[in-house]
Order: sequence, then structure tokens, then C-alpha cells
Amino acid sequence: MLAASEKSGVKIRHAVASDTRQVTDLLELLSPSGKSDPSPDAVTMAAALSGREGNTTTLVAEDAREGATRGQILGTCSVVFMQRLARGGCAIARLEDVVTAKAARGRGVAATLCEAAKAEAARRGAYALDLRCVPKLVKYYGKFGWTDAGCAMRCNL
Repeated sequence: MLAASEKSGVKIRHAVASDTRQVTDLLELLSPSGKSDPSPDAVTMAAALSGREGNTTTLVAEDAREGATRGQILGTCSVVFMQRLARGGCAIARLEDVVTAKAARGRGVAATLCEAAKAEAARRGAYALDLRCVPKLVKYYGKFGWTDAGCAMRCNL
């Protein structure tokens, strides 16, 4: 177990291949259409969750409360590590795909995931952890120590 939060009743751990279905279902919440576009196939997703896909670590927040939902995945995020030439080869990390199940929102799941992602990035030697989010979430992430670092640009391919 990486981290636990008494307040939110979750434990954070690294995702494994058997988490594929639950993580895929959560990721669909990030898409406006309700379906991942493109939807990852199960083999690709299982390989990624097993840590065999480069420098990406996927974390899950698992329900740690007593009861019927104990062990259910309530949220997930991924931390992507990239080497930077400008920093003498030091790594920078980027937080991606932070999502909480609708039924678990308001319990601190995302905050616990973000803290675990920060710890994972520090443990692996990253000098910073970046996060891109939609403008309406800037204030939310600001509550947890994130600062607005300016504009993010994208070129869809």
C-alpha cells in the first residue's frame, strides 16, 4: 500500500492487470461522450497497468471501509515520467487522467490520489509534477497546493 487516508476511507496502490475493467470504466467518465475515444483494448490496458508500458505508473484508490464495497476501485490517476535534457537529464512527471467514481465524489479520493502521485514522483526523482486541467478545476487543485503555471498548448495528431 502506498498511502492511506482515514478521512476518505481509501488506500492507494499501484494498479495491476486485474484492475483493467474498473479502471477503463472510470476513464470513460473523462470523455464527454461517456466512452473513451479511442477505447483501449483490454490487452493494451492490462499491459499498461502491469507497468510494462514505458515510464507510466497508474495508481488506484481502493475502498478501505468495511462493507460491501470494500476493495472496489473508487478513483485512478497516472503519473508519466519524462527525462528533460534542459535539466541535465533530470525527470519531470505529469499527472494524467485523475478521475473519481461518481458515487465516491466528495470523499477526498482525488486529493488522496494527488498526494500519492506527488510522493511517487518525488520517490522516482522528478523535480516537478505537472498537471493540466480544465479551467473550472484550477481553483479545486489550488486547494491542494497546485499553482497555475500558465498556458498549456496542444496539437492534435
